[in-house]
Amino acid sequence: ERLIYHIPKILYHWRMSDNSTAKVATAKSYATEAGLKALQDHHFRIGSGAQVEYSDKPNFYHTHWPLDDNQKFVSIIIPTRDHYELLKSCIDSIFATLGTVRVQIIVIDNGSTCTDTLEYLSELECSVSLMHPTSSVLVIRDDGDFNFSRLMNLGAKNAKSDTLLLLNNDTEAIHEGWLENMLQHAVREDIGCVGAKLIYKDETVQHAGVILGLGGYAAHSHRGFGRDHPGYFNRLQCVQNFSAVTAACLMIRKDIFNEVGGFNEEFKVAYNDVDFCLKVKKAGYRNLYTPGAELYHYESKSRGLDTTEEKRTRFNYEKDLLRHYWSDLIDKDPSYNPNLTTSYENFSIRVQ
Repeated sequence: ERLIYHIPKILYHWRMSDNSTAKVATAKSYATEAGLKALQDHHFRIGSGAQVEYSDKPNFYHTHWPLDDNQKFVSIIIPTRDHYELLKSCIDSIFATLGTVRVQIIVIDNGSTCTDTLEYLSELECSVSLMHPTSSVLVIRDDGDFNFSRLMNLGAKNAKSDTLLLLNNDTEAIHEGWLENMLQHAVREDIGCVGAKLIYKDETVQHAGVILGLGGYAAHSHRGFGRDHPGYFNRLQCVQNFSAVTAACLMIRKDIFNEVGGFNEEFKVAYNDVDFCLKVKKAGYRNLYTPGAELYHYESKSRGLDTTEEKRTRFNYEKDLLRHYWSDLIDKDPSYNPNLTTSYENFSIRVQ
């Protein structure tokens, strides 16, 4: 059996010349063609059924994994409390970009009192069944204190699909095909959590994967970069492994969710997604980020920021809890080079 290992050292140098791909990526077209053929031959040998094509970046490629119609069904779990405008915008954007996917939307209403929200939720099931007869809506009332982990576990128990999408109510889908893009990875046998590219309204990146150890605990890759920026060695534009992704938009198979025991309800608000992803990783699955699924994320607009003393105390407790469970990975993220900084989110060189 041949295995690929991550060796975080510089083991080979290549001179830069006018005729070298080290200086100009398009200098040797035969290298680009050979790269495509190598990937195509690999997928043929393993019988994956995946199709490979050129991307708009030299020497980078797109791999399209097979997805049959039976797999195009997702249960989308959305926790909410009031904020009618955000919730409606989120759900409207799902149906506007649905493509060929059927969905069961599970709204976990965590104690809404706003009249507009309550009226919207009471009418939602009927309106969706009329306009989108192959999809459905289930509204579940939960009047307990906000605990994101408990709400996700409750939603998963009521999911009809084999695939779950955990989605914040302050997100908005941008383009058709994003669900299919996440699904083609989520249904792969060795893949656990699939995360999307989340964008602030000013067209900069909010999330493109989670790196452990940033800021001492965990933070988002490439936060603040332009939406179309290539990122560090084109990482913003490539499907790739990460130790964790945010649960603001996270897809996973229901059997894996159940296998790891769902979310740990000790993590009420912060780092519950990082803990969940690391449980999935420990179970032997790979978590990945895909730039082919883009959504706007109006971060913390619904729940608010941790500005009170009570919220700060809870946040610090959950930070300590994360380190208690996962200190070995936080100190050495296997998906991040140890020569890069843990002080910033821009992949700059660590200052010794």
